[in-house]
Amino acid sequence: MQVSGERVLPKASLDDVRGGFILTLERDPSITEVVARGVVRCDNTLRPIGQSETTGELLERLPIVRNFSKADAVDLVTKSSRAREDDKCHGVYEEAARRNRTADVRPRIDMDLAHHGHTLSVLPKLVYGSPPIARVDGDTLVLFGREVPARRHSEEHMLVQKLRDELNLAPGRRIDLDGAEAIRFATKLRAWQLRAQRRRVRLHVFPLVCSKRDLP
Repeated sequence: MQVSGERVLPKASLDDVRGGFILTLERDPSITEVVARGVVRCDNTLRPIGQSETTGELLERLPIVRNFSKADAVDLVTKSSRAREDDKCHGVYEEAARRNRTADVRPRIDMDLAHHGHTLSVLPKLVYGSPPIARVDGDTLVLFGREVPARRHSEEHMLVQKLRDELNLAPGRRIDLDGAEAIRFATKLRAWQLRAQRRRVRLHVFPLVCSKRDLP
C-alpha cells in the first residue's frame, strides 16, 4: 500500500435551472473506500481528504446540493478566487465559477446623460465592462447577464474618490442642471474625461451634445 500527501477534493458540477443554477458537491469517483477519519483509499494509495470541514471527515456530508440565483454567481467567483489564494479549497468551486466569470474586466464610470428640454440630467454609474456586464450598487454587484467580473475594490474606490473630488458626484445619484450651469458642467465633464484618459483609467468618453444653442 502506498501513501500520498495529495488531498482528495469533492467534485463540483453545475446544472442550469430557471433563474439560476444548482451546484452539487459529490464524492470523488477515484475513492475506493474511507479507511479512517480524514483518510481515504484510492486503489492502492492512501490519501488525505481535502475540505473535510465541508465534506465531513468521513465524507458523511456528501453529496451537498445548493441552489443559486443568478446574482449568487458573485459568491462562487469569490470562493473560487479565495481558493487560489490560500489553496485550501482549490477546485471545489472552480467549475461553477468558470461558467460565470469574465476575465480581465475592470470597473469604470458610466455617465448616463440625457436632455429634458433645456435641462441636462446626469447619472454616474460604477460599472464593469464595456458594454456593462454588471453595476455596483453600494456593496452589491448587480449582474446584467451570466458573466460575473471579479471585484476590484481598490480600483472601485479610486474611481469613486476621483468622481467625488473632481466633479462632486457620486455613483447612483442623479443631478439636473439648467442653462449656463449645464454648459459649465459639460465643459468640466469633458476635461475630467480627458484627464481620465491620460491616467489610463478605463472610462467611456461620451460625446457632449450640450451647447449654448441648446439652451435659452
